[in-house]
Amino acid sequence: MPWAALAAPPRERTRSVEPAGFDLDATTIGGRRIAVREAVVSARPFPTLSHFEGAVKRRDPRVLVIAPLSGHHPTVLYQMVATLLPDHDVYLAGWRNARDVPLDEDPFDLDTYIEYVQQFIVELGPELHVIAVSQATVPALATVALAAAPGQPAPRSLTLVCGPVDARRSPTFAGSWVAACTPEWSEQHMLSTVPPPHAGAGRRVYPGFLQSMAHLALDPYRPLAIELERQAAAWAQRAVPEEHRVGAPPREAPLADLPAEFYVDTLRVVFRDRARAHDVARDVGDAVRNPPHRAHDHRE
Repeated sequence: MPWAALAAPPRERTRSVEPAGFDLDATTIGGRRIAVREAVVSARPFPTLSHFEGAVKRRDPRVLVIAPLSGHHPTVLYQMVATLLPDHDVYLAGWRNARDVPLDEDPFDLDTYIEYVQQFIVELGPELHVIAVSQATVPALATVALAAAPGQPAPRSLTLVCGPVDARRSPTFAGSWVAACTPEWSEQHMLSTVPPPHAGAGRRVYPGFLQSMAHLALDPYRPLAIELERQAAAWAQRAVPEEHRVGAPPREAPLADLPAEFYVDTLRVVFRDRARAHDVARDVGDAVRNPPHRAHDHRE
């Protein structure tokens, strides 16, 4: 029940639990219930590109939603995806739990993130619209800035939602605290090594259980608010005729581990150096165009 949601996270989110899927099997278009299927279009070592395919073929605007790589699983964007589906051809770039990525895969840092987003934009074509949420705003804007170069594919539009595009403006308590931490302190106190039997055993990560404790310390009432909202949505769906239901938001899963290289890069570039997105594009541009390691393309 909702009150248990406030007490549960410190215990529940320190153990390994697989996140629930989107469970979006239908949408409503013109008053009709239309079946929806989530299909994996492309799977890389760290990101997965999914497509929410409607049973009715239409020429809706194509949209790529980029989920934040901040510990939350892509299902945190359930409401956004469900809202877009009736009028858009929706693709979602989600990120795997770093503990599940084998150690022999290439490291994943901010440069690699930008490179993956570039690949997705190329794959989905020139008529694409991009929506980036939270943490994803900075690398998405940097990617589009790089795409402004002659001959580079660029999306038709870019929408940035609630992200630290310029951490110097209206800094949050969490952002100010992160900026005050030295790299050495972060390395010693915030990073850990994935243990067996996970596939990524030996990989250095910013573990999900530390993120959960930080979130609770900053806002202990948020878990309760999230659970109340989820249950309210579930009850609202029960009041809708079954043929028009599109599912209820999944319960928020335990937070995922982040790759250590990406975590350290984000702290340094976005919060400590407080570089704006166009600065990020300028600084990593050469590395993205001529990277020391290329992101592998593993297609299903």
